[in-house]
Amino acid sequence: MKKLMVLMFLLSIGAAVAKEPKTNLDRLSEKKRTEYLLDVSKEAIMKYAPGWYREEGGYKIERLTWEGEVNIKQRGKASYIVKRYYDDSKEMFPKGFSTETFINEETGTVSNMRFGDGGGVGDLDNPAYENDPFLKKWTPGQYDIKK
Repeated sequence: MKKLMVLMFLLSIGAAVAKEPKTNLDRLSEKKRTEYLLDVSKEAIMKYAPGWYREEGGYKIERLTWEGEVNIKQRGKASYIVKRYYDDSKEMFPKGFSTETFINEETGTVSNMRFGDGGGVGDLDNPAYENDPFLKKWTPGQYDIKK
């Protein structure tokens, strides 16, 4: 009986730990955080908008604390934004970047994405939207101007 109680206790601890956020990005070293953010960003782009992924052009990572009335559910929370650029000798987008991926600092999951033409998708970290038929694969459209 005692072994059963210990086993139940250990299982309950495991369940509690499983509910905790996947990661806390601020606790990672800068190198590991950058690697993680680039990997998660690329994975999300390839899943939702593979036509927007650019390897060349570089990237920029910023930390943002949400404020204002528009982002009530995110207010006070932090996200990292991975902005990916493109080779401007080959193409041009109105926003000056190919993609922006917003990654939640506490969970390490992608919440929103914006694309170089001004379009985007949100609530990607909401499980209810995982199979939403309106989440289509975005591809560069009329603003993808080849030089």
